[in-house]
Amino acid sequence: MLDLGCHASDGITIWFRGLASAAIGPIFDQIGTTLLVTPQVEQLPRVRQMWSASAVIANTLFVLFVIAGGLTVMSHETLQTSYTVKDIAPRLVVGIIAANFSALAAGKAIEFANALAAALLGDTVTADQASGMLRDRLVQNLAAGSVFQLLMILVAVVFALLLSGVYVVRLMVTILLVAAAPLALACHALPQTEEWARLWWRLLSGVLLIQVAQALVFITAVKVMFTPDGPITDDSQGWDLLITLCLLYVLIRIPGWIMNQVMHANTRRSPIVRVTRYFLYRQAITSAVRTGGRGRHP
Repeated sequence: MLDLGCHASDGITIWFRGLASAAIGPIFDQIGTTLLVTPQVEQLPRVRQMWSASAVIANTLFVLFVIAGGLTVMSHETLQTSYTVKDIAPRLVVGIIAANFSALAAGKAIEFANALAAALLGDTVTADQASGMLRDRLVQNLAAGSVFQLLMILVAVVFALLLSGVYVVRLMVTILLVAAAPLALACHALPQTEEWARLWWRLLSGVLLIQVAQALVFITAVKVMFTPDGPITDDSQGWDLLITLCLLYVLIRIPGWIMNQVMHANTRRSPIVRVTRYFLYRQAITSAVRTGGRGRHP
């Protein structure tokens, strides 16, 4: 009765247990409905308005692209020897088509990613069922677990909350990519600006690949690690919590790994970089030859 430290410890434990119990259900239910799917954002009215505004600007800029392409062709064999009419004209056509059909292309890419993620899940289990299984295991461990296991469950709740935040960021990036698609894909019109269009394709592919990779990791862990005949046959609560923590951690890190590869992909150097390197190499070789000549004739 007079052990105040014991009462304070029990009160804190009960409070954390109640906090975890109240958070597990909503967070894991949200993961089940959002983790492995990307909404068709190109069909949203506000996104369509943003895309239309970008398309108007892109179609206006094509006048400048045509002028720049004409100047590039006129400078052939004088200022540059890389690009002729057969190099510029197809790019202008591709740029116009890609800019005006970019919403359709983005929608089909999102639809393909959703279908691929669903195919990885298969017919035996859905994303809601898989996340529900994780939720039920955490609830069972919460009811019968120790203080240390309670702390592990709280960490799992924090990881699940971060995973929900990753989904929101992925959704916002997808919306921005769709809204800016006409401006980005219009850069296919010229060789000097094509890298911006390539960057848009890499970013969209990376964002959708995040969804597919998370689906693969998620369903593999659920079907292999959380089964009685899995590699870990010990059905103790500690192993369930540890596997759940590792699964959530990997799902959180997947976007960073993929986007790092996307942003650091090997891209073709621009003509300006090639010209600069040419002059630097030429200057270095000329200086070396002159220095060697002065050394032979003092």
